[in-house]
Amino acid sequence: MRNNYLSEFIFIEHIPEPADIILIPGSTEIALAKKALELYRKRYADCILISGGYNKKLAYKQTEAGFLAEYLYENGISPSAIYLDHFAQNTQQNAEFSKNICNKNNLGIKKVIIICKNYHAKRVILSYQKYFCNDCKFIIIPVVDSRNISKSTWESTDKGKALVYSEIEKIKKYFNQYPNC
Repeated sequence: MRNNYLSEFIFIEHIPEPADIILIPGSTEIALAKKALELYRKRYADCILISGGYNKKLAYKQTEAGFLAEYLYENGISPSAIYLDHFAQNTQQNAEFSKNICNKNNLGIKKVIIICKNYHAKRVILSYQKYFCNDCKFIIIPVVDSRNISKSTWESTDKGKALVYSEIEKIKKYFNQYPNC
């Protein structure tokens, strides 16, 4: 029963609805860009903001934002519809720097779609709530990444358990380190 509570706490999923922008916190998982492309083409939002700095998993000293944006460009999304943050190194900075870009560009954000890894959803929403106004509505659209961990299967593998427990620890760390969250 305890793990059911953890599942409900960590794994958040909403039904897509039209929003002002699609946000993607940094990742090397192309599944996030694929989902953003799908929602953009269905006109859920007119622009996409990708946040993510240098990641040693990527070739040629590429940023996570640049890596995911490249997929969107290759699939017909105009660069004018994409905002990029190439500096964030963690989820907290993804949220902070994304909010700064929205403010700098006078985007008037009231409703956002956030596309993130499914097990990352709770930490993402807590981080973004800190930087975006209280009136901002968040729509979490999770994707299953290459680790293939899901709400219904995470308990069945050591890898899944480690990932979920790691998220709990990171949430605890973030909110001790960033007490205004």
